[in-house]
Amino acid sequence: MFGLTLGTLQYSLFPALALLVMCMPLAGERVPRSVLMFALGGVLASATVAFLWRPTGSWAVAAAVLQNDEYEVETFKLRERVNYFLRHQGATRAVRYHREISSAKQATEFLRRSPDQMALVWGNRGWVNVSLPENRPLDIGSTKLGAHYELLRQVKLVTSVPGVGLSVTPRNETAQFIAGILRAVTEVAQNGAALKEQPTSETILRDSGNLFAPWSGSAHRALPWWLLGNRLLLGMLESGAYQRAELKCAREAYQRALSFVKPKDAVSADMFAASMNNLGVLTLVESVLEGSTSPVKDARPLFREALAVRSSPNVFGLEVRAVEVAIANLSHFKKILHKSHHSKKS
Repeated sequence: MFGLTLGTLQYSLFPALALLVMCMPLAGERVPRSVLMFALGGVLASATVAFLWRPTGSWAVAAAVLQNDEYEVETFKLRERVNYFLRHQGATRAVRYHREISSAKQATEFLRRSPDQMALVWGNRGWVNVSLPENRPLDIGSTKLGAHYELLRQVKLVTSVPGVGLSVTPRNETAQFIAGILRAVTEVAQNGAALKEQPTSETILRDSGNLFAPWSGSAHRALPWWLLGNRLLLGMLESGAYQRAELKCAREAYQRALSFVKPKDAVSADMFAASMNNLGVLTLVESVLEGSTSPVKDARPLFREALAVRSSPNVFGLEVRAVEVAIANLSHFKKILHKSHHSKKS
């Protein structure tokens, strides 16, 4: 009503209601003005705290009020269904954030100002988004295995994407998918980017990626596979030992992610660039460890493909961060090849 949410309208009308009550007799006598003023001050203070409050705590996940959901019925149903699956996975829970979020830029700003938030669920009654915090790209040379190879130093792996979106219906499968993503990003925050082997969480990611439902699109299904590819690749690099099976599984995960996205699709531009860049990093790592005579040439086409989304529209209205990482990697390779060419001449 009047462009206000139900909660805002209630708090706005309360002072007028309080003044009306002050004029009404109670058991034949009017309520003392001092008592009413004290109660009014308490309610207004509580309202102020409620509107300024942001969900906090260990690995909190905020679920904003869905747009056009005046009585928060759909918001409540979706949030409780997500929490149902989170409880079964033993993870954190989604807590109510009383404001509506209407754009990805707003969501990004919320996450920037709330570093303890692992994700933000927002959208409207028909479409829900999961926005994720921005993390700096990881230098492969900083890992235990990467530190032993000069060629891998300063090569960057994309570790975050702005998020994904999917239709609210079917609600049960949507809630299950969101819960799997929230569980995964929470574990990354708790344990670091390179997690130790955790079969349970890997199973959740695979299950989320394989979840099939009559959604209006499928680009969101790339995210769990991309997260799984990152986990497997970083797990091997941090172990300090070359494990062919891990790299093979990571490659399959990235390729599965790419099967759900297209470079010219506004919904999947970020995910395409991030998946292609990280597949290029994996190819470079594999070529170096296998003793290839031209590891840069093996990987460079994949980084170039990541640039295909530079002119693509972005449904989130945000800069495609993964493209900048791919450009930095290509620039690094150019310097290496230039240096190698001069060394051969001398």
